[in-house]
Amino acid sequence: DCYATGGGTVQLPTGTFAVTGLTIYWGSKITVNLKGAGPKATFLTKLGTTSSAILDLAASSNAVEVYSTISDLSLIGNARCSNGITATGCAYLTLQNLIVADCAVGIDFQGSLISDLERVCALNNNTGMRFRAAGCLYPNLISIKKGALRGNSSWGMDFGDGSGLSVEGVDIEANGVFNDQDTGGIVTRSTYGSETGYGILS
Repeated sequence: DCYATGGGTVQLPTGTFAVTGLTIYWGSKITVNLKGAGPKATFLTKLGTTSSAILDLAASSNAVEVYSTISDLSLIGNARCSNGITATGCAYLTLQNLIVADCAVGIDFQGSLISDLERVCALNNNTGMRFRAAGCLYPNLISIKKGALRGNSSWGMDFGDGSGLSVEGVDIEANGVFNDQDTGGIVTRSTYGSETGYGILS
């Protein structure tokens, strides 16, 4: 309804809301914000064991400049059966002041780019954050600040495609499995970057 009426902000009050999955779909440049009362106050919890993400953010086949913010809530999975947030083909997306826990992948960017993640905590997932291409769209120019990647059993962050990754002031600890070199804090795979690609960790 918010999208159909030209955009705006959907405000979620204090409480726990059980969902099988919520979807925001952008076919054009319309701002749709989703805002809770704070990550210790507003909880979206996974109902059932389907593979659909708790929150699915999707744009049309070309990257849509969504200029939208998801903020101030927690997304809690059910036995890591699904992703917390999946974002596909979105540009200028902001994730802010979130906790995502007990999911298969906490934050899964598929071809989403030019986006900011600030004070996002991915805790006790299989993978905290994952970044992959979707068709010809690459997760370029991703900025991650002041969050935490902690207790994720596979990787804290798996950056497999794209370039222009900036990670600043993020607490990265206790990820992976002891003595298993295929798990850990951050992995940047062979497809990361290019002749013009770069990454900054600080």
